[in-house]
Amino acid sequence: MHLRQEFGDEIGFYNSELMSQVERDIDEGGAPPGLHVFENPAVAMDMHAHPDFLIPLVFAIKERNAGKLSSHAWFFESLCEKVQPEVVIVRTVHRCATRSMSLLTCTRGLIVVPAQMIDAGTQPKNDALAKLWEAFEEFPKLGGCCGELKVFQPRCTAFVNSAQQFEYKMSHIMDKAMESVFGYVSVLPGAFSAYRYKAILGTPMDKYFYGERNEVTSAFLSNMYLAEDRILGFEVLAKADCDWQLAYLHNAVADTDVPDTIMGLVKQRRRWLNGAFFTLLYTIIHYPRMLISTSHSVLRKFLLLTQLLYMLTNLAINWFTVANMYLSVRAHDCERSGAVF
Repeated sequence: MHLRQEFGDEIGFYNSELMSQVERDIDEGGAPPGLHVFENPAVAMDMHAHPDFLIPLVFAIKERNAGKLSSHAWFFESLCEKVQPEVVIVRTVHRCATRSMSLLTCTRGLIVVPAQMIDAGTQPKNDALAKLWEAFEEFPKLGGCCGELKVFQPRCTAFVNSAQQFEYKMSHIMDKAMESVFGYVSVLPGAFSAYRYKAILGTPMDKYFYGERNEVTSAFLSNMYLAEDRILGFEVLAKADCDWQLAYLHNAVADTDVPDTIMGLVKQRRRWLNGAFFTLLYTIIHYPRMLISTSHSVLRKFLLLTQLLYMLTNLAINWFTVANMYLSVRAHDCERSGAVF
């Protein structure tokens, strides 16, 4: 930790003396702040950097670690409100037990949240962020996009690891690539995604933080808000009087950590599957909003209607997945034993 503080002092995005003074004030009975913010308008990431390559940088530390959505609330509603960026890129990170840290860099209207003071679970390739930025520059109606997530250091000899490598690859090749054609990617993963800031203002952001700020008592909402990133994407596309689109960029690649054990995988997928199923129901119920209250073209609405039929089919398949698995195993056992099915 001391090495990180020295690095921050040297680069110019942290002031350890000021932070120590704040901590002393808190120990003496002062009210703790919600967020510590350090800002430097001209940071050189290399001591020999040319003056044209100096970047403004904001370093924020939450006094209390209250989870991912709390960090995003500070980011979107406080820091972004001040900076008014054009594009925001949010990456999910591992959190420390006490304070939660974020490193924010702002350049050309782009805000990046790597938060690598701890151990970030996702590492974009060298040109991945540039690819996301280029997409927003090229397509003014692009409200959000994501890149391809790959398993970090895949191991073919480890079953859990290799199974996830196969699933990640196939889901990007088949699901996200197809959904991108329609203009609606059902989930922009929180681990590696980007949004146009004005596209998420208003209803999308309100819905995104609804589960965090309201007492959710129903089983439907409790499960649905396990996948708040899916809600955010849908609300961007269904935003009234707008015609935002969502896209998948195959050439923006990032490596991500995955569970190494069966129990870790089960815990992760239990949350993902519950959230995905109930957000799919929410999307289907509210799908008419995209066809009635938005400004999408007739062709786009036809494509979205076609995708709705696909989603209904997918919902039916998901509903009977467990029963189909049971019947398949049962039929196989009966065939081997010669018993009547």
